[in-house]
Amino acid sequence: MLWSAAAALSVFATALLYAARPGINWPLSTLAASLGLMIFLGSARRQWRLNVVLPLALACLIASGAALTTNPAAALLIAAAALFALGSAVVAAYIDSTPADGPITWVLAAPYAAVLTASEAGRRFAEATGAFREGRGIPVIRGIAIAAPVTLLLALLLCEADPTFAAGRDFVESAFRDFSILPRGVFFSVLTVCLVGGFGIALRAPSSEPAHHSTPWTPRPLVGDTERQIVLGSVAALFAIYLVLQVSYLFGDPGGRTGSGISYADAVHRGFIELNVAASVCGVLLLALRLLAVPTPDDRRLEALEWIVTLQAAMLLVSAFYRVNLYEGAYGYTRLRLYVQVYAVVALFALILLLVELRAYPSLDRLLRRVMVVGALTLASLVCGNSDAWIAKENLLRYERTGRIDIVYLTRNLGPDAVPELVAALPRLPAAVAGRIEGCLRQWYRRYPGTADDRWFEWSLRRAALVRALEEIKAQDPTADSPTATEAGSCRNDS
Repeated sequence: MLWSAAAALSVFATALLYAARPGINWPLSTLAASLGLMIFLGSARRQWRLNVVLPLALACLIASGAALTTNPAAALLIAAAALFALGSAVVAAYIDSTPADGPITWVLAAPYAAVLTASEAGRRFAEATGAFREGRGIPVIRGIAIAAPVTLLLALLLCEADPTFAAGRDFVESAFRDFSILPRGVFFSVLTVCLVGGFGIALRAPSSEPAHHSTPWTPRPLVGDTERQIVLGSVAALFAIYLVLQVSYLFGDPGGRTGSGISYADAVHRGFIELNVAASVCGVLLLALRLLAVPTPDDRRLEALEWIVTLQAAMLLVSAFYRVNLYEGAYGYTRLRLYVQVYAVVALFALILLLVELRAYPSLDRLLRRVMVVGALTLASLVCGNSDAWIAKENLLRYERTGRIDIVYLTRNLGPDAVPELVAALPRLPAAVAGRIEGCLRQWYRRYPGTADDRWFEWSLRRAALVRALEEIKAQDPTADSPTATEAGSCRNDS
């Protein structure tokens, strides 16, 4: 059953994923693998624990972004995040059956899961080989030997009566003719090994000493209360002086004042480097001091210092967010500036989760898992909410207020997910600006392949919207005149 399920699912995933554009094939394949893992967990009479179900749900949520976005960079990030989530689920299933745990297993979930699945697949292959040697596999081989030619003959006969069967026959014939069967076979084999290993881990019997009852990972104590008070007190005093003396820099608008000596670019770069990184270092410092502390009775002064430093770090993050917001108002919205703000928000949530952990002895692996969940939900929000379209919309609104716009960035650098928003705004823009945006879109997306040759599982919501938008401005019209040298140059230079 293990090998049959893995092979069937590999055939399904190979047909949907190999040499295919990202679309609904990604969430379908991820959902199938997740359901398979849960089914095998149930067949082994193992509980569906939250540390397994939650990563699988997040993997499906993240993979669904492939059916929404048409941005290649976003698709690459989605693939990496979905594989990481699936790896986390496999690692959690392995830990439930093996008394071994630690934070490193969650930080390196994807490569660790690859090693685990490869090892488990090798073990299952050795078991299958031993079964065949003992004669238990002879009926299976005999059944396959009889069924294969009979099934093939019937399929060839049905090809003459059904166009779907005929298309399948032609596809197999072309695969052998152009040798694409070789890389496709490698892809299928890798998927089969991963699925056999993952499902095999799910089939393992629960350990008599499950990980959640075993002794948690703890580092060696190195610092006492005195050292912690000195370090935290120094940081708290430094931040207090900095916040008092630099209020105008942190929450003011120095780049907007003549003679301040600070440009908007300097302000935002200083804000990100000095504030976001400093807040992140504080979080790491708080966690490290607690993990490395010698066990002692609770000290109210230390708890107060931890809260003070955490609140100061939160103020730095809020200030960084605000400073980037000022920069956006002056120079416009970009992905980098949005991601700076998103990082500040995620770091703020991480600090809140750290405070929750600091109420008692912190669990590093639990904190890492929770922060990873926040990161996964943030990524899903950016993809599902179409951050590129939001950036384009905000820049268009800013143009209405200030009369300034970076057409090159909007049409070339922002990405295809923003094109429908730009095309929808053309009627509301002045003719000169609308004409330049339309000309640049026509130039950059003139050779976009469209969706005419896409198969049903390659459908993507924003790819379909992109094609409709390009058709509206006739960017794909082969009879459209090529852009002049002046127009081409204007689309390569900043406005």
